[in-house]
Amino acid sequence: MKIIAVGNMKGGVGKTTTSIILADTLSAILDKRVLALDLDPQANLSWSLLGPSAFHSHAESSSMARWLEDAAAGQMPRLTGTLEDVGLWGGSERPKSERAVLKLAVASTRMRFGEMEFEGPSASDPSHRLTDQLQTSLREIRKNFDYCVMDCSPAFSALTRAALRLADAIVVPTPLNALCFESQEVFRTLGVRGMLKLSTEIFVVRTRVGAAMGRAEQNQIATRLIERQNDGLIRQLSPDFPETVDYMRAMNPPELGPHSTLKSKYGPRVDDLRAFAASLKKHGVVS
Repeated sequence: MKIIAVGNMKGGVGKTTTSIILADTLSAILDKRVLALDLDPQANLSWSLLGPSAFHSHAESSSMARWLEDAAAGQMPRLTGTLEDVGLWGGSERPKSERAVLKLAVASTRMRFGEMEFEGPSASDPSHRLTDQLQTSLREIRKNFDYCVMDCSPAFSALTRAALRLADAIVVPTPLNALCFESQEVFRTLGVRGMLKLSTEIFVVRTRVGAAMGRAEQNQIATRLIERQNDGLIRQLSPDFPETVDYMRAMNPPELGPHSTLKSKYGPRVDDLRAFAASLKKHGVVS
């Protein structure tokens, strides 16, 4: 099972949207078995994929909050009990009786309290223990999945550090404005390379393109990202994901859908996912 972490230091850059698009692309377009692991206490990924009713009725005892509590208590936490089936039905894309394999490890806002048990002085950094616990839990179920997509919180929290240490690839959603570009720089240089000292390959996805940004600023940031790529510091995935009603609708929870099939969820943007799948293959993120 290959692990892909989606992260950035800044909120509102499209991390959860990118995680959903990535999970749907891998499962529904590329026919991979995918685990979507919600590691953000905001739980936006879980809310979007499950829907408000199912999310709020999901038992805390079978959520990532319970997993964290077990990990903090030194018990053997397991992910199996946290999983919900959120794959799309094939419709026109696949046989109607077949559902893409996409399982969600459901998050809870209570996760933040459990995560605090793994925060501490940087010299000792108890998040290393959390990394070991998460790695063990993933090993137990890895035979059931080809890929794991981790949606990380917009901070270098204990869970985010654990996820990044385990990742085979790191995807950084980056809107084309100066503030988001600088956030990407900090995340990459001070966080991934500096604090964690990781050599994991970093891929940038240009998100929320056109969202109240001036054309000159977008062009300037696009040029700076190309410079980083030419220097071998990042690799850019395609296509760009614009700020459109289609994507806002696609991120609605199922009960506000209809989201039964890939076509009903993404509408005219299905071709973007096909292009994304091709880019993931081209850059070796997907084999």
